[in-house]
Amino acid sequence: MKLKNLSVATALLLALTGCGSSGGGNNNRPATPNNEIKNNQTTQNQTNQQIELNKIKSQLSQSQSEKQSIEEKLKQVNAELAKKQQALSQSTKSLQQQQEQIKVLQQEKTRLDQAIAQAQSSNTQKTQEIEMLTAEKARVESELNNVVENTAKQKQILNEFNELIKTVVENEQEQGRYSNTIGGHYTTDIDSLNNGLHTIPFVMMYSEDGEGAVAGGYSTIYKQNYSIVYGREMKFYSSDLDGFGNYRIERFVSGDKTTTLPSEGNATYRGKAFTSTTHKGDLTYNVNFATRTGSGKLSNFNAIDDIHLDEGRIGRANHNGQGFGIESSASMADGTKGEYELAFYGPNAEEIAGKAYMYKQLDNTMRVNGGTAREYNQKDEQGNVIRGTQFGFGGTRGEIQK
Repeated sequence: MKLKNLSVATALLLALTGCGSSGGGNNNRPATPNNEIKNNQTTQNQTNQQIELNKIKSQLSQSQSEKQSIEEKLKQVNAELAKKQQALSQSTKSLQQQQEQIKVLQQEKTRLDQAIAQAQSSNTQKTQEIEMLTAEKARVESELNNVVENTAKQKQILNEFNELIKTVVENEQEQGRYSNTIGGHYTTDIDSLNNGLHTIPFVMMYSEDGEGAVAGGYSTIYKQNYSIVYGREMKFYSSDLDGFGNYRIERFVSGDKTTTLPSEGNATYRGKAFTSTTHKGDLTYNVNFATRTGSGKLSNFNAIDDIHLDEGRIGRANHNGQGFGIESSASMADGTKGEYELAFYGPNAEEIAGKAYMYKQLDNTMRVNGGTAREYNQKDEQGNVIRGTQFGFGGTRGEIQK
């Protein structure tokens, strides 16, 4: 708009300049009143035109100045725009480069993922193969250890069995006798033994399924003045060297059973208790002759807890009714149950001798044989006869306290 006004002002300026020049062409005319008026008006008009011309010149000068300012600003804007366009071009180029890099990296990532998956699959297969081989190695090593252990065990048993036979034969040769049972209760001169607990080796020869067999072990004999408790540990069998063996109390033997009991007072019997050759303990048993009751315990075993002989009443001993004895239950702190029986020996009940049976095989002990287990007839939840642990014991009475 300002450029348009500038062009109009320029045209008007040129026109006015032309009119002024044409009006003054004839200065020789004589002056007249009308001419003077006209001259005054012309002069006034020229003055006004001059004033207007000056205004237009001023406006024109201002417009030109503004035009120059606008042109300068336009140059600056164009220069800035050129910079922006250059920066945009560089950014676009950088973006394209980054997109290409992203594409390359994605392809590399895909390749690495595939390589990792393949490696993991291979590792899984190798791991499974290693686990299978390790398990097979462990199985073979276990079998090897078992064979070595069993071989060493059988060798040890054979050595012990041979030493046992050698010892028994030497003992029998000294006594000048042989029988199908060598050593043990049946050929041992019990009367020649001192009072106390004795362990005597024996070897038995018997027929099994029509074939000869040999078994060996140890007799455990506890001798007192009036009574004997005899146990037998069957440890070796020629037909089964890996057999578990068994232990049972064969019998208690006495020369004199008590026929008349004291009628009053309390007394404590002290002596020994045992099961197999490796477990020996003590007996403590208290009897009240007035109330005809008794109770006690078997204690001080190695690796076996105390066995409580619960209170029982004195009655006739054994099935034939000869002598006196006590039958009652037995118990342990862990809840294991059992039973016991004893008899009085000597003219004035100087001794007791008996046996106890626990209704399970205790740790570190030998179980009883099948016949003894059936005698007590205790069964587990499946109805099988339990083969528990049996003890023998005997003791001598102290002074009767009245």
